[in-house]
Amino acid sequence: MNGAGSSLSAIRLIFAAARTLRSSGTRSAPPDSTPNASNSRLVNAIALAPFAGRRGPYKRGLWKTFQRNPQFWGVSPDPGRVLLCAWRQGLCLRAEASRVDILILGLLLVRDAERLFGPGDLGGVKPRQVLELLVLARGHAVSTEAIAAALWAEGREPHNVTATLNTYVCVLRRSLFGSCRDRARRTIVTGPGAYRLDLEGITLDVARFDDLVLAAQRSPERPHRIRLLTEAVGLYRGPLLEHARYDEWVQEERTSYEDRMTRAHLDLARDWLGEGDRLTSLRHAELALRHDRYSEEAYRLIMVANYDLGHHDAVRRALERCRTVLDRDLGVGLSPETSRLAACMQARNCTADLLERFYPQPAIRVPALAEGSVA
Repeated sequence: MNGAGSSLSAIRLIFAAARTLRSSGTRSAPPDSTPNASNSRLVNAIALAPFAGRRGPYKRGLWKTFQRNPQFWGVSPDPGRVLLCAWRQGLCLRAEASRVDILILGLLLVRDAERLFGPGDLGGVKPRQVLELLVLARGHAVSTEAIAAALWAEGREPHNVTATLNTYVCVLRRSLFGSCRDRARRTIVTGPGAYRLDLEGITLDVARFDDLVLAAQRSPERPHRIRLLTEAVGLYRGPLLEHARYDEWVQEERTSYEDRMTRAHLDLARDWLGEGDRLTSLRHAELALRHDRYSEEAYRLIMVANYDLGHHDAVRRALERCRTVLDRDLGVGLSPETSRLAACMQARNCTADLLERFYPQPAIRVPALAEGSVA
């Protein structure tokens, strides 16, 4: 059912609930009493209203929650307040059932089934930075001292750091979860002198990227590696936490993921070269250079792809560009491997010999990834 149909069904259920309450003529029962049939129909209607148009466990779970929550019956005899209470509880339970995606490869985005938050939707710069620090910790506790060191320059901390951070965390919870306080506290957990992000029900794009790259490096099958790495590089929307370009505490993680993205594109270029798709290999090698302009391996892959395509002028331009960039910016010359590759091309060796000599079938690698990687 589309969004408009769901909203219409929800409105109809609410009006039906209100009519039931008015016609029943009964006041709210005390917490230990058993609701009568009219009240049962009422609560059934208003409890299911947020889930109008949906089927399955959502409705059943919500209705069971109302049955097991006797405090609901003592909220108020006022129809408006009863409906508002039920509606809010229904929305919270619907939020409980949805997963949250946190994307940091690019601008920060937080999304669930119905909402999307950007960097400016989290209650301010400081609450957003608290969330980013917790995401980078991957479920591990981050001490208040570490958060304070990242948020404020030395000597610029507020008088009461703990109270200020508590305020930022409260703002962050309210921005993300609204009135669903239980889930807010379970997700952003306050510990003794620290905070952490509970990753249950949360998907991180960086964790997904790491898992895909690790699976590709363990796979002996080239087509399978290509599929995994293609999905991995597809997660990239820009540098890590692109909006926080000048925050010092982001730089190390950002550099790390730029290096991993470079490696993923290089592996794709190499595998596509082995599959005989020179144009795709060339594209990934050029993308690798965008992440690391000093990667000689990327230049070599560009040279091999162009050599096999018969673009000998492009081979010479790539070699000269590599030599110029390394000499001008780093003060170094070409590596022995790049020089040997250029010599083989000048001697007009066939592409098959070049691939066998410079790009043999890679061994399975098992790199050490960051702790907290989530499947």
